[in-house]
Amino acid sequence: MTYNTIKLINSFNKINIYNNSIVFCDIDETIMKFNKINKNWWENRLKYYSKLTNNKELSEENAYNDWLIYVQQNIPKHTDKIGLLNMLTDIENKNSKIFYITARYSDIDDLTYKHFSYLDLDYINNPIYFVGNYPKGKFIKNNFDLDKYNKIIFIDDNEKNLKDVKKELGNLVDIYQFIY
Repeated sequence: MTYNTIKLINSFNKINIYNNSIVFCDIDETIMKFNKINKNWWENRLKYYSKLTNNKELSEENAYNDWLIYVQQNIPKHTDKIGLLNMLTDIENKNSKIFYITARYSDIDDLTYKHFSYLDLDYINNPIYFVGNYPKGKFIKNNFDLDKYNKIIFIDDNEKNLKDVKKELGNLVDIYQFIY
């Protein structure tokens, strides 16, 4: 099976939205960011807890708990406000839809909605799906009727999610890795 390549972007303006597209977009480190939280922060937290616990699952849980404490006490910022707003307008104008898919767990949905409100983003008409550790590619494949769309677009910062979507949807999807 041939796969489209993953396109690296640093602005949502670089994403081509077509008529009748379905767009799946990650939240953290993609549309919003928190000071100090980035890929290096996650790697350092995981290394730290791995040395302490020698247990991958426990290390991930501890890093997630550190992240959760931080994001509860801080206000997010846009990674690319103008680009995101342009893309959202383009989606609306081209009879397309966007769904946010996050690795956040549903037990922090109120916090997530609060973060969206800080950024003045619509989560009512553009729903958020909380998938936790469930693979995003499988989630999309199992929960959406993709046949009724002309184009499928997936945007995320995390390589694991990008590869999973690429594996599940193959050349049916345009994949963008957001790097700010």
